[in-house]
Amino acid sequence: IMPSLVGSEMCIRDRLQGVDPRVTQGNIDRIVGRLQARRIVVLLAGLQPPRAIGPSYARDFAAAFQNVARARRVQLYPDLLAGVAPAMRQADGLHPNAQGARIIAAGLAPLVAKTLGGMR
Repeated sequence: IMPSLVGSEMCIRDRLQGVDPRVTQGNIDRIVGRLQARRIVVLLAGLQPPRAIGPSYARDFAAAFQNVARARRVQLYPDLLAGVAPAMRQADGLHPNAQGARIIAAGLAPLVAKTLGGMR
């Protein structure tokens, strides 16, 4: 058994392209299901889209992660980029720089430890 962190890159592309959150949720669910079928413990990392893209889209997109985590009974880190200020991102404004990566690691660490602790 080994842990796997699911989220981020595919979902960022979905968000930027305005993919229907139901499609994103289905994709995430299939990925998590395949990992679980292989007995891989999953930690799901969600994303909070900016409200400027539309409050209902932002709400539905964020809920996709919550719905999969609940249905698949996996740990959820609700916002991978929580605390990563614009100055902590690369020139594209999306990906974290080294400082942003440290913020992400510090935020994820307790949940990773909890998830690994449950792998008995």
